[in-house]
Amino acid sequence: MSDTPKTDAMEEMLGSWLPPESAPLDGTMILGDFGWPWAIPTVWDTYDEQWSVATVQASPMADGPMNYWLETDTENKTQLKRWMPIPSLSNIQGDSQP
Repeated sequence: MSDTPKTDAMEEMLGSWLPPESAPLDGTMILGDFGWPWAIPTVWDTYDEQWSVATVQASPMADGPMNYWLETDTENKTQLKRWMPIPSLSNIQGDSQP
């Protein structure tokens, strides 16, 4: 798999917030700002013409601990406020750089 970003905006601005109209609509996974207190993994769903997003959900259980899980949902195209590329993770064992 190539390390080259799929869009020019990603190549030029890796790690910076970008305007929603420049978000890739080609299946590239991004971090999207939809107004949550944190950015969420996001990908454009060309079939439904919506953003597909993954969110963390939590619920207190009767016996005390919290139960956490991931849930998928969709957001309208106009709900994306800004976006950024997902940072690359190093595959080199022992590499301590973020």
